[in-house]
Amino acid sequence: MLYAHRPGLLRYPRPTPLDALIKCHVDAGQVVYDESMDLGPGDLRGYCDVYVRPVVIRIDCNLRGTPDFSPTLAHELGHFALHRETDIPNDYTQVREPRRDLVTGHKILGTSHEWVEWQANRFAQALLLPRKPLKVMLMASTEMAFGVGQDNLHLNPDAPSHRECFGVIRIMAGRYAVTEQLMRYRLQDLGLLQDHRDESKAHVSQILGPRGRPILTCSVPRRQRKSTRRRATAHSTRRHRHKSLAQAL
Repeated sequence: MLYAHRPGLLRYPRPTPLDALIKCHVDAGQVVYDESMDLGPGDLRGYCDVYVRPVVIRIDCNLRGTPDFSPTLAHELGHFALHRETDIPNDYTQVREPRRDLVTGHKILGTSHEWVEWQANRFAQALLLPRKPLKVMLMASTEMAFGVGQDNLHLNPDAPSHRECFGVIRIMAGRYAVTEQLMRYRLQDLGLLQDHRDESKAHVSQILGPRGRPILTCSVPRRQRKSTRRRATAHSTRRHRHKSLAQAL
């Protein structure tokens, strides 16, 4: 979408011109855009109706100028780009409390609603923070903070590492006009931020299966385990015979 709109946006770090993007689709007759309505006090900040033509995108009128505006609009543009030609299954409307992996804490995607929303979220991250210019920005920000450019960040348990990493994340988030949390998620998704604070979880994940069940391992080969069991059984039988003979005498 960015390349089709303006290829130069993928060369240098700069905020994504969401207003220009949405105007382009409105002028093409593909989208009806509205942010004049108050969508209520709930969690609904915007929605995209992909079942009508042209597609309707509405954003809460109170969202403009807040940190949530850009991610919300980018999310709804994700629905427009990915799902307007998709037959979404009937269980899309089934919203349930998300299940989470016991080790990583990540959501387990089960229903069509969860998958569709996950896709729109990933699209929004890529739209707001494209990979190539983000790497350029990371090199420039680390050179500004550390005196030498780095192509990734390492978040260690010690306090100085926290200050250094989050200082770089703060600089990058300000340059792209996004929240620090969104910047951190995007860097982690791209493998540009290594979080070493949860290495204990990584160790646990090596002994737990995908559903959190323990994986029982044994270092003794199966063939050797069988012969060991035979020797143990034979030894127990001989000991029982010696004990019986001693009692008889």
